[in-house]
Amino acid sequence: MPLVVYKSSAGSGKTSTLVREYLKLTLDNPWQFRNVLAITFTNKAANEMKERVLNALRLMVAGKTEEEDELKELKNELSIPEEELREKAGKLLTAIIHDYDEFAVSTIDSFVHGIIKTFATDIKLPQNFEVVLDKDDIIPEIVQNLYDKVGVDKDVTNILVNFVIANYEEEKGHDPTNQIYGFIEKQIEEQGFHYITKLLHLSLADFHRIISRLEETFFALKEKIKKAGKEGYELFQEAGVEQAWVYQGKSGIYGYFSKIAALKQSKDVLPNSYVRTT
Repeated sequence: MPLVVYKSSAGSGKTSTLVREYLKLTLDNPWQFRNVLAITFTNKAANEMKERVLNALRLMVAGKTEEEDELKELKNELSIPEEELREKAGKLLTAIIHDYDEFAVSTIDSFVHGIIKTFATDIKLPQNFEVVLDKDDIIPEIVQNLYDKVGVDKDVTNILVNFVIANYEEEKGHDPTNQIYGFIEKQIEEQGFHYITKLLHLSLADFHRIISRLEETFFALKEKIKKAGKEGYELFQEAGVEQAWVYQGKSGIYGYFSKIAALKQSKDVLPNSYVRTT
C-alpha cells in the first residue's frame, strides 16, 4: 500500500478527508476496521473522528449520502450502487458497534500506552501500572514515599537529616518539603530526564559519599571566604576607617567584608551592586 500524504492548513477539511479515507479502507471488508489505526493529537480530535465515522455510516445506511459532501465524494470514488453502499455501511457499522474496543481511533499517548501495556512484563513493569499526567497528583506521593523510608533506610535517613541540618544552618527552616517538591518538579520535566538517566547507576550510598565530599569542599571554601572577609575587615580597622566613611556604608564593601567574615548564609557571598562598583 503506497504512502499518501495530505497537506492542508487549519480548518481546510483534514478530518473530512481522513474520515473518507478511513471508510474507503474499511467498507469492502467490515472486519477490516480492526486492522486500521487512526492516530490524533488530542482526545477531542479522536472523539470527533469516531463520531464522524459513525455518523457517516448511519447516513449511508439511511440512504442520505447526498447530505454530506464527503459522502458524495466517497460514493463517486467507490462507483458502487446505492443499495450496495447501504449494505456495506450497515455491515461495517454493526461490526464496529459489536467490537467497539477494536475501533482504533486514539491519541498518540493512548496508542503508546497500549503498546507498553502489552509488553509490560518484558520491560519489567507491573501489569496494573497507571499513567499519571498531572504532576500535582504524583509528586505528593513521591515525597510521602521518601518520608516513609526515614528511620527504615539508613542512607535515606542520613541524607535527609543532613539536608534538614544544612537548611537550618542556612536559615531556610526545618521542613524540606517545599524544596524536595520543587526539585522533583524540575526533574520530571522533559529536559530533566536527560540528566536523571546519567545517575541511574548510582546507589544511595554513592550519593551519600558524593554529598560528603561536596560538604567537605563547601566547608573548606567557606572557611577560605571567611578568612578573606576577616582580613579585609581588619584592614579597615587597622587603618582606622569607620563604616560611615566608606561608599554606601553598611551596604557597601565595608559591610560586605563584615558579613562574609561571619558568613552565615551562602547567598551572602554574592556582592551587591554597591560592592561591585567600589
